[in-house]
Amino acid sequence: MAVLKNEKGVALAFALLITMVLAIFSLVAVNSTGFSLRFSGEYRNKTKLMYLADGGADYGGGLVMRAVGNGLKVAAIDTGSAKITINNTDTNSDGVTDLEDELKGDSVNDPDSYNDAIPDAQVDLAGEKVNVDIDYVTSRKLAGTSSEFGSRYEGIGSGSAGSVALYYRIDSNNTSNAGKSATVRAKFKCVEGGARCL
Repeated sequence: MAVLKNEKGVALAFALLITMVLAIFSLVAVNSTGFSLRFSGEYRNKTKLMYLADGGADYGGGLVMRAVGNGLKVAAIDTGSAKITINNTDTNSDGVTDLEDELKGDSVNDPDSYNDAIPDAQVDLAGEKVNVDIDYVTSRKLAGTSSEFGSRYEGIGSGSAGSVALYYRIDSNNTSNAGKSATVRAKFKCVEGGARCL
């Protein structure tokens, strides 16, 4: 038996094996990069939806604050903007809009919830429509401060038995064209008389 000592094909086989291993690593790297790009794009879209919904909640808070300062009436500044659509209907024909009924907590004339088909306001933020729903929650009488009572005692003021705090829930929802959505719920407190809101 003769032993063959011709090893010319071994280098070619070894080079093909190394090339195949490198090709597999390259495919894995390309797939991983594609996945990372898709993941970062989804994260960016979700973050954008959340920021837009948060902006709608901020707008709803401003709307409540201006309405409390205006005797629970929706101000003309809110209805005159091209970027804002306010549900300013009066479905029960009592001369008060549904949103104003809701701001007053008039659940008889306007029983409302976030599940309504028509939001209280729709804000155009960055070219997207953000739905804002404002719900009256409750009101509480707040105790007066010691300085208010002290001024009454000294005869230099009328004193105060406190003020009334109005509590609202603001739901802001933004839905993308792809069907993804983000909702921000804010609790808002306004102290009647001075429109101090937290």
